[in-house]
Amino acid sequence: MGLDREALQARLRALFIDELADNVVILNRGLVALEQQDDALDAETLVNEMFRAAHSLKGGAHSAGVQELVGLCHQLEDALSRLRDGTLPSTTRVVEPLLEAVDALGAAERRMREGSEAAGPDLARAARGLVTLVETTLAPTATAQDPDTETDPDRSDTPAAPAVGEPANMRVGLAAARRDGNVRVPAERLEALLNQAGELLHACGSVDALAEELREAAGAANHRARDRSISTDEARSWRMMAERLDGLARGAVGATRQLGALGRGMADSVRHARMMPLTHAYDGLERVVRDLARAGGKDVRLELRGGQVEVDRPILDAVADAMLHLARNAIDHGIESPGERGTAGKPTAGRVVVEATLVQAGVSVTVADDGRGLDLDALRAAARRRGISAPDDDSLLADVAFVPGVSTSPLITDISGRGVGLDAVRVRVEAVGGSVGLQSTAGGGCTATLTLPLAQSAVRVLLVGAAGEVLGLPSSAVSRLLRVEATDLRPLGGRDAVLLDGGPVPVLRLADLLDLPAANGPMSPPFTAVLTGTPPNEAVLLVDELLSEEEVVMKPLAEGPAAVPGVLGATILPSGRVALVLNPATCVRIGLARGAPSPVLAPSGSDQPPRRPQVLLVEDTITTRALERSILEAAGYDVLLAVDGVEAWQLLEEHGADVIVSDVDMPRMDGVALCEAARRSSRFRDLPFILVTSLATEADRRRGVDAGANAYLVKADFDQALLLDTIEGLL
Repeated sequence: MGLDREALQARLRALFIDELADNVVILNRGLVALEQQDDALDAETLVNEMFRAAHSLKGGAHSAGVQELVGLCHQLEDALSRLRDGTLPSTTRVVEPLLEAVDALGAAERRMREGSEAAGPDLARAARGLVTLVETTLAPTATAQDPDTETDPDRSDTPAAPAVGEPANMRVGLAAARRDGNVRVPAERLEALLNQAGELLHACGSVDALAEELREAAGAANHRARDRSISTDEARSWRMMAERLDGLARGAVGATRQLGALGRGMADSVRHARMMPLTHAYDGLERVVRDLARAGGKDVRLELRGGQVEVDRPILDAVADAMLHLARNAIDHGIESPGERGTAGKPTAGRVVVEATLVQAGVSVTVADDGRGLDLDALRAAARRRGISAPDDDSLLADVAFVPGVSTSPLITDISGRGVGLDAVRVRVEAVGGSVGLQSTAGGGCTATLTLPLAQSAVRVLLVGAAGEVLGLPSSAVSRLLRVEATDLRPLGGRDAVLLDGGPVPVLRLADLLDLPAANGPMSPPFTAVLTGTPPNEAVLLVDELLSEEEVVMKPLAEGPAAVPGVLGATILPSGRVALVLNPATCVRIGLARGAPSPVLAPSGSDQPPRRPQVLLVEDTITTRALERSILEAAGYDVLLAVDGVEAWQLLEEHGADVIVSDVDMPRMDGVALCEAARRSSRFRDLPFILVTSLATEADRRRGVDAGANAYLVKADFDQALLLDTIEGLL
């Protein structure tokens, strides 16, 4: 059965549209670089790359049936050929009509993507400009040889006859696939696959819960079988049932592990397929900087670094939008005219440097310029006009520039003056779970720093409880886990604060920020809290409890006006419960902008609180140590921390303890050796000792029991309720 020719033509047209967009980027980037006449530039390689792009577009337009573009591509190819052989110089006068031709191709791509025809008056105008360029620059010569025959003698403007059974227009798609080995997949298909992987992992959680119910039923059947009031036959039946249920539970656990591994592998593969290098966000930035600088009578050089860093597509789009706003802002507000820079002793050409680096929180993208820096007096005046209280500290004042409507530009233009640029940056970045900060040096320029996750769909979150709800905070946004005592609170501007690293940090209740109905009323110390954000939007968020840290598949709730401020999306937990995933940066900013919060402290009925049991926590992994400490402190225990058995023994001798919770595999002295030492001591031989470890074999358990441990908990099955119940039962 043959292919439907109309459907095939539409498919090839779509392929050509993508090819056109890619090559417009190559042409723009190359022409801007060529115009700057950088001594280190390999002009020959650059022109050859652009020539191949124009040559490919001409052939692709032929094959896809987009005849409107063939003439312009031919003229562009001819001009680039003359640039290559030195007949045309790479001056601004020559580059300008070439850029106009590329603009016309870009406009045609946008029209085609919207479903219209490629034709437009700009195509003919750009073609005439190229013809005029060649005619006025060159002396009359014979008609130039078609560049096609120079570089590819097997190709002509008339496509070769296709092989039998192969439609002529299929060749452009096949050629594109052979050229780079890649296949274009619509983003919505990858999104659907990722959602299916998430559903699979959720189903695994349900099967795991079923396995737990089967184990409980097996235990109940075993208990019934031991009941002496029943007959021997009935007891035998109950034992058989228990064995059957236990076998089903083991089978369910095995299936869960297999399906979970497949689901995680599928999700990882899809997420990797969605990742794209930041060079795609850089595309077109050179042209924007070049055009804005020329329009403002300025000379600006753009440097792009770190483009190899890969991020998820939604993050890429956010970075691209943010960089565009920041670059426009830097050129319009920051970079001085050549005359001003010369007077200030600076190079006449300004610099804008965009650099991406991988950081622990994800990716950091900085947009820095060497201009005049923020006009702090003008920024304060603009804030006053908007009725906004500006901080006295100059280091905190830059954050005011992100407030909607605040602009230091005295003139409203198509580039600036409306006060929407930096506000748009913050909104766009926070919408994907990132944050943005701004630093300025008088006469030395500004640096905007975007901190974003590498991916938005898969997020590692700290699950917390607040007012009866389970909420997720991206782990990358959490700086510390804290215990806050009542004596730690200090008054600060009508709200509570704590001193951290020598400075006051506001204290906010997470439940208050989300207006949860059960958040009314004070809390009782000690408070479980997380530190998040950076000054001036840094805060300590109080929560009811810390639950666990997990990687979740997150789905957005809504976009546009329906989006909930501070909420990135939602995830389904293995238990089947839905948890909202928050952007702490947005929540903190909203909370700090509000009036006085509800009281944090509950009235105290006693001046002298009762002594709290003391737990010696021994753990060499910092994340596990911080999580377990927070769980214990939230439950009302004082906690001593040690990173190995040697340090633990020193603390034990100095301070004593009511119970020891220790890892097993640690440097210097492991947990089993520590337990054996305690059992040999007359002072500590009866001290409750709990081993919490990833070592889960029966031999490992036996080793712990032989050492004298009272309990052996496996981290893979870790549950904070089990830990707390175990401690309570031993004290």
